[in-house]
Order: sequence, then C-alpha cells, then structure tokens
Amino acid sequence: MQKAPAEASPNGIENGLAAIKAPFMWQKGYTGYGPKALVVDSGVDPTHDALKDRFWGNRVPVGEA
Repeated sequence: MQKAPAEASPNGIENGLAAIKAPFMWQKGYTGYGPKALVVDSGVDPTHDALKDRFWGNRVPVGEA
C-alpha cells in the first residue's frame, strides 16, 4: 500500500518549524540570530580546532550554562 506524500507546508509553515513552535517565537521577536547547537555526546573534544573557539563550555563552566 502506497502512502500519499506528506504536505510540505500546511498553512504556509514547514512541518518542522511548526513542530518546534517557531512562529510563536518569531512573534516574540526571536529571529534565530546567534543560535547555539547542543551536543549530547560524551565523545566531543572541546579542544578540537573546529570547536575550540566556538565551544561555549570553554568560556562558561558547563554547570553554569
């Protein structure tokens, strides 16, 4: 049995953006400028060249974030 393709943008909003309630945050004035990414992985090397200047934990103790 073949499924019909999911609607890409119901009401003009992508499903993923609706799921995370982005339109609500946009109404509050949040733009996404300066986003942070969360890494939940015990294998991250915060001293790696690609992360060392960007890893927040190198500037703010992880327990205080």
